[in-house]
Amino acid sequence: MTLPMKKLPRQLPLTNGRLLRLPAVCELTGLGRSMIYLLESQGSFPQRIKITERAVAWLENEIRAWIAKRIEQTRGRPQKLTAIQGGAEQRTLDLS
Repeated sequence: MTLPMKKLPRQLPLTNGRLLRLPAVCELTGLGRSMIYLLESQGSFPQRIKITERAVAWLENEIRAWIAKRIEQTRGRPQKLTAIQGGAEQRTLDLS
């Protein structure tokens, strides 16, 4: 017997950005799988979210904030990130 599912709104309010799977996190950070899991276990990387029984993901905003923090720690000043897609600047995020 299948239970009826509640109807979900067309768009769920997601304030923390989209979910990234491991390959996208690796590409965005430049880190490998083992290093991501090691840093996470040490509390130095954003925690993953279990999205199904066998799948996990990370919040994009948390990953980007982690990258910005690493840049700031290395260079000693807050960074301004600009997202560019298709040659057109979409938004600037001031991380100071």
